[in-house]
Amino acid sequence: MLVALRAVREAKAGRVSHAADALDEMRECFLLFGVRAPFGWITRLRTYGKKIQNSTTSMGYIYWSDDEQTLSYKDLRLSMRGLREFVAGQVSRAQVELAGLFLLHEEEAREEVVPRLALHELQDDPTNNTRGWNFLRDPCTRKALPTHRDHWLLDRVLGADWLREEFLEVRQISGQPARATKLLGLRHRNTLQGRHRNIFIKHGLVSMVTTYHKGYSISNTTKIIHRYLPKAVSKLVVYYLWLILPFREALERLARGHRGPASAFLWPAAAGGGDQGGSWPSERLRKVL
Repeated sequence: MLVALRAVREAKAGRVSHAADALDEMRECFLLFGVRAPFGWITRLRTYGKKIQNSTTSMGYIYWSDDEQTLSYKDLRLSMRGLREFVAGQVSRAQVELAGLFLLHEEEAREEVVPRLALHELQDDPTNNTRGWNFLRDPCTRKALPTHRDHWLLDRVLGADWLREEFLEVRQISGQPARATKLLGLRHRNTLQGRHRNIFIKHGLVSMVTTYHKGYSISNTTKIIHRYLPKAVSKLVVYYLWLILPFREALERLARGHRGPASAFLWPAAAGGGDQGGSWPSERLRKVL
């Protein structure tokens, strides 16, 4: 805009016969050749910098040990054993949190209360663009699941005296607590606007499909990234979508009077706000982590 304004002023002052002449002159100085768009020279400068980076030997800060079990970066040492223990610890913590969402009593065993889940029996149709569709609505998946997902946890609360009393106390003291998953910006069901979701299931594993926009200005294309979760983590996601999320949405309708469609985000910015509220901002996620 500043370049265009300067060109118009040059023409009004009589320094050039037409504003386009001044615009072409300034473009040759610091804009992209062939296109009257500002800051195009940055693209050429970046390309030049990448060429230097790819053709210049960098410092050897990163190297593996002889047994390929330890990665070193300057003074930092990372072992494969430590990585495996870290991942196993995170999965174990997630299992504990999921058990809490199942509202298990200290005297109850999860295997005796929670319905069995066989991931390899679940089916999906990635081509289905129906609004609200996800793999839990697939007929084969519904046959494989041993209970109706919408009512299992709610019926459990209503059928257990100690759970009814606990939820009554929570309601009287602080309102219904909001729950959220640990994923950001992913949709678990198709939406009206985009009609796309990011979570699928295939061969007994949950996959998360996202787009990668880096380099879009150069290639004018986006990359589709498929990330398959391990079996233990896939079970966590399916259990949450199957039994926990419907219960949370039912509480929002009963306790808070939400009547609109529930958010399709796994990590909604606000409970009951639909997709209009979006997902958690990255700042909030960093604060939690």
